[in-house]
Amino acid sequence: MLVYLATYPRSGNSLLQQFLTRNFRHLVTSISHRTRVASNWRDEWGLEEAPQWVEGFPDGLVWNAYTAVYVRQLMDGEDPNLERKQRRFLLPLPAESMSLDFRERLACESDYFLVKTHNLPYEHYLQGELIIHIARHPGPTLWSFYKLQHAIMMQTLDRVPPTLDDAIDGSHPFSNWSEYVLAWQEAIANRSGRALMLKYEDMIQDERSTLEAISSFLNLPYVDRDPMPFSLYQDKLPNLESRGVNEGYEAFYSDRQLQKLWECHGQQAQQLGYLPPDWSLACSDQQIGRLTESVSRVWQVAVERGHQKIAFEEVAARQRHELYEVQQNLAAAKELLVQREQQKDAFRRLVRQLEEHAAKLEHRLAATREMLAEKSEQKDAFRELAKRQRLELLRLTGSPARERPPDASMLPPEDGQTYQRQ
Repeated sequence: MLVYLATYPRSGNSLLQQFLTRNFRHLVTSISHRTRVASNWRDEWGLEEAPQWVEGFPDGLVWNAYTAVYVRQLMDGEDPNLERKQRRFLLPLPAESMSLDFRERLACESDYFLVKTHNLPYEHYLQGELIIHIARHPGPTLWSFYKLQHAIMMQTLDRVPPTLDDAIDGSHPFSNWSEYVLAWQEAIANRSGRALMLKYEDMIQDERSTLEAISSFLNLPYVDRDPMPFSLYQDKLPNLESRGVNEGYEAFYSDRQLQKLWECHGQQAQQLGYLPPDWSLACSDQQIGRLTESVSRVWQVAVERGHQKIAFEEVAARQRHELYEVQQNLAAAKELLVQREQQKDAFRRLVRQLEEHAAKLEHRLAATREMLAEKSEQKDAFRELAKRQRLELLRLTGSPARERPPDASMLPPEDGQTYQRQ
């Protein structure tokens, strides 16, 4: 089932979303022609991407890039066994994605898909689509809209913010207040019990009656909590620049602007039961003129400061890029230095190994030399012995003293041979 929360900007949509979240535990999705699906919604909301099927849900439901599952927190005093803790909802999506086929598929489901919209109504609504429309007095609504647009554009500086006269005329993307309210009134009239009309002033003054009306319309239970002071809503949503009251709005208009406001929107406002402004509270045109000039000067200063900020940001970006490159080069140099130190340690280990091996070889060479010296001494001794024995033999035998080749068995062994005794 699709439930549209339709309001003109600054008419209580955020307050209604707080009611639905705080008392009904239902998330609300925003659809707009300017909405783009956030890439970081999983991190912001702590959700998991919707699979093709989830245990505990019946078959045949819509599962696509715009649907997700979240764990519904139990409300105070609620029996945890009454309902499943998981619910489905839509992600923020552009209005173009709400095709008729997609709407038909969601409208046929029993789950409630709550969507916020500031757009004009569709030409036709389906059986499974419901509307909750909130109206607010045009005086505080248009002043609040003007103030918020000014605050936004003073930050973005993407275009000149609208004036209060532009807000009254409807010379902005959200169209004319009377035309918007009338279009939704006609859509509600054609829904025959499938639409609920609320007034912002009643929501502020009697929260419990508003919750009962929503519960009866949606056939959903809610937890009856003590009403939350509006200051707490302001604390939860500080960026909305909201006062939350209607009284005293005339002080922000000149007498001419109040006349223009009621000429443009008085008929539609009176049909909703709203009273004309208190003309005695209006500012003079001179005061509004001075205020407008002051705002214009502030805007020019803001634009100049914005240009300076952009220039400084460009310089900072270049410096950040240069710093990044220096840091990258430094990291590469440190890594190269580590590699060089590792190579140096490896060479040192290799030198130590070679030195140790050379010392072993020198020791072995010295031992070999000693052994050769011993062998040489033995050889000389054997030769001397052989010579003495030969002379002794000649003396005993009386043979002529001529040289005879010595008996091979009497000679000492040559180097590398073994001496054999005959």
